[in-house]
Amino acid sequence: QRALQAYAQVLHREPKHEAAAIATLRIHEREGHWDEVIAARRRLVGIATKPEDVALGLIDIARVQEERLGKDGDAILTYSEALERLPTSLPILAALERLLRKTGQYERLAKALQRVAEATTDATHQVRLLMRAAIVVELCVEDPALAGEAYGRALDATIMSGEITRYPALWGALRIHEVRGEYQAV
Repeated sequence: QRALQAYAQVLHREPKHEAAAIATLRIHEREGHWDEVIAARRRLVGIATKPEDVALGLIDIARVQEERLGKDGDAILTYSEALERLPTSLPILAALERLLRKTGQYERLAKALQRVAEATTDATHQVRLLMRAAIVVELCVEDPALAGEAYGRALDATIMSGEITRYPALWGALRIHEVRGEYQAV
């Protein structure tokens, strides 16, 4: 308790004192005070200067929210924030995708996949992400109009990535036209 008080005084005088912030975090972790752990991590996120360090801090916060506090909604928001900081991070996307699937938020998942696809510079990877988004919309959201748009975006992206990635997007768009009864488009 004394140590926490001493670190609190240091942080009051110098809010960006990293060593005191880390020490406070460790004490709260050891004692299992998870709300305080989140507050201490947020302080460290505020101190961090590199986007990677900010994202790592946010990932740690999201893990505590999910695993220790059972707050999936808060964890989703925090993973989303981390993904905004590192928009092409596949580990962050995987964690966010897992929680969005767990909570049945498929439209939000499709949007997250599309945002990561827009941020990536690898054309083949972009098409794969857009295809995953389209499949989620088609099979989980079950909105043929949105799925058609999603497959259209994937199809447009194949122009940059080559012919081999074009076929899945074509088949997806064809399926959607068929489901919607748009036989002329087929």
